[in-house]
Amino acid sequence: DGYDFPDPEAPGRFDAAEMLIKSLRGRYALSASWGGDSFFCQAWYLRGFRDLILDMHSNRGFAERLLDELQKFFLAVGKRLAEMGVDIVCIADDIAMQRGMIFSPHLWRRYFKPRMRTIVQTLKRRGVHILFHTDGDCSAIIPDLLEIGVDILNPVQPECMDPAEVKRLYGERLVLSGTISIQKTLPEGTPEDVRDEVVKRMETCGRGGGLIISPSNQVLLD
Repeated sequence: DGYDFPDPEAPGRFDAAEMLIKSLRGRYALSASWGGDSFFCQAWYLRGFRDLILDMHSNRGFAERLLDELQKFFLAVGKRLAEMGVDIVCIADDIAMQRGMIFSPHLWRRYFKPRMRTIVQTLKRRGVHILFHTDGDCSAIIPDLLEIGVDILNPVQPECMDPAEVKRLYGERLVLSGTISIQKTLPEGTPEDVRDEVVKRMETCGRGGGLIISPSNQVLLD
């Protein structure tokens, strides 16, 4: 009750976005986010990881209130970005690890899916596409993401999910973004290994479109 959540209309918040949109519109597809991670990540940054997990099980009213406050901020900023003319709104929320979800898909569907649906569908009515980012293996909820209207999934880590299988199952409805390994190929491979992986991904995931090929997260120092 005593926490002051950020003001989505704070002076200066959109100055950089306005400048970039003005200089780049018409030359590129423009993507934007609200400047950080989304529901799960921001909630545990505020609450603490262990405490938030416990809240979702045994302090549900508190968890719901916290996420409702976050949703107000995300929705307001998303609407503003759409009005400013971005083409893609990126929603980043790391909810998965190498071998599956950080918490159960049931909890994701209870707490996060309805709020995501509200934001996604509100913004899509304003003409933008939606990219959802989570590292790790989120295969358990890909059908849910499609159901609520997500268009693009990032980064489809090849160590965690087989990009070709994701393409086979969902390629008619989902764009894959990323797919090039930053855990093995880029830090440990030869230039030829990198070329081979890029060609493989184009052949297995790029036919018919629906592939934004790029490293599966930031290229790190190694």
